[in-house]
Amino acid sequence: MASIWTTAIATSLSAGIFTLGTAYAVIPTQHSVVALNQKTTTLSESQIRAILDQMQAASNKRDTEAIMKFLAPNAKVQMTIDAQGKSQTMTLTRSQYYQYLQQGFYITENYRGQYSNLKIQVMPDKKAAIATYVLDEEITIKNQPGTLVSSSDASMKFELVKGQILVTSLKTVSRLGFKSE
Repeated sequence: MASIWTTAIATSLSAGIFTLGTAYAVIPTQHSVVALNQKTTTLSESQIRAILDQMQAASNKRDTEAIMKFLAPNAKVQMTIDAQGKSQTMTLTRSQYYQYLQQGFYITENYRGQYSNLKIQVMPDKKAAIATYVLDEEITIKNQPGTLVSSSDASMKFELVKGQILVTSLKTVSRLGFKSE
């Protein structure tokens, strides 16, 4: 039988998907669409929300390519996973995160996530913004009994990169548990 760490790390693959994607399933879709090739000199809260909407749609389609279009070339992803009183932190590059998402989409059977406490802070120069939220998830892995449950504190930094609004940093701290069916 796999240890809770093996299970936690394997299932965190799928949890990683939703940090950028499906977590936004409850964001209203009334925001304008931000075209990726559209250049801008400033950013706003409504632009950030529109990007989150597009990331949610891509996640629902399990479209890794579409999700990755919102990550800057030098984006860093840091995920801390707490399970059974132990903690492990993973720091991933953009390409590592791409592989992580691909693997997570492959092993996920069912997912349910909902975030709360979304706050978007646009910096005074309107060149950067930080979105923070709490994400509660339930994830079922293919051919595995039970359900992984997690609650994560997340922070995403958006910056202007060559005139595009992109995620440059994503940090999550997830508390994992397991519930039997």
